[in-house]
Amino acid sequence: MKKVVLNKGKQKAMKAVSGLSGIDSIAMEMKEKKLTVIGDIDPVDVVSKLRKMKARRKERKRTQMNNR
Repeated sequence: MKKVVLNKGKQKAMKAVSGLSGIDSIAMEMKEKKLTVIGDIDPVDVVSKLRKMKARRKERKRTQMNNR
């Protein structure tokens, strides 16, 4: 079992990561802006999922700015 602690403290991050298989528990510490994922998972998969989420968010912001 592995424990992964990431500095991604948003509800969307929790939702994105919760879809991965092999997760036993997810905890979020808003004060420290940390998302802790525990389970039989690959840390690379967790980070990849969060990076994709962040990239999509940046692209949406860019599109909104261009449409104004």
